[in-house]
Amino acid sequence: MNPLYQFKTTITKFCTTFVILLMMLNFNTSKAACNQGLIYISSHHDTAGNFYFSAYLTTGISKKRFTWNFGDSTTGSGYRPTHKYSRLGTYNVCVYVWDSTKNCGDTVCMKACFFKYPKISFTKSGQSITTTIPCNSALKYSWDFGDGTTKTGCNFTHTYANKDIYRLSIFQIKDTITGCKDSLYQYEIDTVADFTRCGFRTTFDFYGTGAIDSRYVYSTNHYNDNPKKGKEYWYWGDGSTTVTSPIYSTSYFTHKYTRSGTFTTCHILEDSTSGCRDTTCKQVKIDSCNVTANFTYTVVGRKVTFTNTSSSNATSYYWTFGSSGSSSTKNPTYTFNADGTFNVCLTSSNSSCSKTICKSIKIETCNLAGDFMYVIDTATGKVLFYNMSAKGIVSSWVFGDGQYDNTGLHKSEHTYNKNNDYQACLNITSCDLTCTQTICKPIKFKVVKPDTTCKGKQAYFTASYSRTNARLSLYNQSNFGNYFKWNIIKKSGNVTHLKSTKDSVSIYSSDSVYNVCLIVFDTNTLCTDTFCATLLRDSVKQLSVRYLNNDGQFNVYPNPASNKITIAYKGNEEEIIVKITDMNGKLIRTVNVSNGTPLELSTAGLASGVYMVQPQNQSPPFKLILQ
Repeated sequence: MNPLYQFKTTITKFCTTFVILLMMLNFNTSKAACNQGLIYISSHHDTAGNFYFSAYLTTGISKKRFTWNFGDSTTGSGYRPTHKYSRLGTYNVCVYVWDSTKNCGDTVCMKACFFKYPKISFTKSGQSITTTIPCNSALKYSWDFGDGTTKTGCNFTHTYANKDIYRLSIFQIKDTITGCKDSLYQYEIDTVADFTRCGFRTTFDFYGTGAIDSRYVYSTNHYNDNPKKGKEYWYWGDGSTTVTSPIYSTSYFTHKYTRSGTFTTCHILEDSTSGCRDTTCKQVKIDSCNVTANFTYTVVGRKVTFTNTSSSNATSYYWTFGSSGSSSTKNPTYTFNADGTFNVCLTSSNSSCSKTICKSIKIETCNLAGDFMYVIDTATGKVLFYNMSAKGIVSSWVFGDGQYDNTGLHKSEHTYNKNNDYQACLNITSCDLTCTQTICKPIKFKVVKPDTTCKGKQAYFTASYSRTNARLSLYNQSNFGNYFKWNIIKKSGNVTHLKSTKDSVSIYSSDSVYNVCLIVFDTNTLCTDTFCATLLRDSVKQLSVRYLNNDGQFNVYPNPASNKITIAYKGNEEEIIVKITDMNGKLIRTVNVSNGTPLELSTAGLASGVYMVQPQNQSPPFKLILQ
């Protein structure tokens, strides 16, 4: 071999290897401190192995450089590169995003899976199909049966409700061992299941608006399975017919109606070879009146000001304001004499025709934001009621069994004597006694033995902080309860939220430390639990609040979990030891987690409850809930 050629070849291989190693070094050493909004990367591909990758940033791509490692010793650039893999397999794909303005970079990685997709085959019986593809116990296929039904697994028997032509597709494969998902760019693995009588189906759509007296129609056959020879018939519903031969079933047709009305239009395709016909009929509404009626309104107390926005060719107007009152003014103002919901109608006319539009308008001058909660002691039959209204005073409690409380107290109690469905109501009166509001809630009462153990019922939340609008968001992750009380301590004073649904809450404040407690209560089982955490704003620019004072190097998700958990570590050590214990300190498992490589663990064999996940470095522990 030529020594000079051999030297050049060696230098080329060395440089290529050095560039790839340098890129990998950049991926592994990134501290993700740029706050570029690098959320995730995604991919889809076609059957030829062409993968289409995308990097998603909330801050835009201006002045960003994207460097990709596709996991097969090749690299790429750009925020939406395309790469073709030469063989099937699973690849670890990473993108390194460099911000030239901030002089720093971020890295995110994902798994790209390139599986061999099977050819779809099935047997047909009546209006049912049974798929017969070869199965692999480690793979789950995602199917689309073409009628809005999707299923995940291998082979299925599926019954269709209508006789039609359906596109049967496989659009994703998931490896149940590694968790890797392989998604196709389009529904390329598909076939057609035909349940029609003729082997083709006609359909069409209308185009145009109801304000004109002509319509465009576009006809086509399902998946363009047209008969080779034949005729096409149009029955327009007004006595006229159009017949074409040969078939032009991918063309536009125009038909002009000479009067207003609702017409039944039918489209027929006829195969001259077999004599088979397929028919589709639809109704079309034709309105030749060129007037449009519309209006907007503003409400101040019981006074409503109306703004007429009807078309300019309208010359007269007539208003009705519910059960009483009318006006012929173009833009009237009307004052209702009571609260309620009123149906207001406007008729706009000219010399040849008219149009009417109606809108419901709610008048509510007595709004006391009435609400109450109740707690059931199902062992004794006693129910405790608490007034939660924002305004007004209590005038009475009505318990739904013929009993009531007129003491005017903000809390009351009542004992039900038998199991039944009751309607309890609270009557609230404004402080000036000018209006009254009634709030009712159903109570399904049944005497049962209370669950005193409340095993596995846990209060829990996670949090995030946005510096842009100084908003602290708290996300309720509790696994039980129907009343939730949030106590948030900040510099300017305590904030309390009481909710009867599992909603999250947000407050606006620029404090650096928050002490938050979530108290959860279940009125049916009488179970309660409290979870508290001190939330610190991080020193890095994205200012993400880490629950349990987490330092951002260690994470466990999902939490709560069911079938499996993922433990992720991004810190200074190459590998750390993680211990999982129960709440009594008993060691359950010990695992090793590598830097940058999330570890998936099955929860099989673990009972539902609360566990502690303790990394053996300086990171604080996690409270893990298994459902």
